[in-house]
Amino acid sequence: SSSIMQSVLKIFIAGSTELMRQREIVKNEISNFNTLIYHENIYFAPFSFENFPNALTDERQQVLYNNFIENEADIMILLVKCKINHISKEEFKLAYSSCNKKKHPATFVFNEYYPSADLTELDNFFKNYDYYTKYTSDAELRLLVHNSLQMYLNEIHKADSKFSPVQR
Repeated sequence: SSSIMQSVLKIFIAGSTELMRQREIVKNEISNFNTLIYHENIYFAPFSFENFPNALTDERQQVLYNNFIENEADIMILLVKCKINHISKEEFKLAYSSCNKKKHPATFVFNEYYPSADLTELDNFFKNYDYYTKYTSDAELRLLVHNSLQMYLNEIHKADSKFSPVQR
């Protein structure tokens, strides 16, 4: 029986606020992906810091993001560019430990780099993490987003899946 109920899967786009262009590319690619899979009754809803109400302080704002990462997000996409700030590290650790406990959010890290960059710190931080990928162009970023969402959909249908959507 076909149901018109649509599953909404929430994606938190994390990373330094200055990576505005990269966030827009990710949001556009999520939108394109939604168009491709509309018949599956699944909708990926992107969220980034711009989508949250402004709290009184940065600390309170971070509490909102952290709560979303742990309890709302099915996926987190962390965008970095050759370096990672303290907040992004903490968000990644939170998502990683939440995924180990509850199977969400699945976290994909995309690092835009240029060949002369020193990536020692980033490569060390993510060295045992399967979903850390480096890229150099916008086209590559679009492909990474597309492939990651497709992989996520394939994975959640497996019996022994590493990931599971939030129970809503």
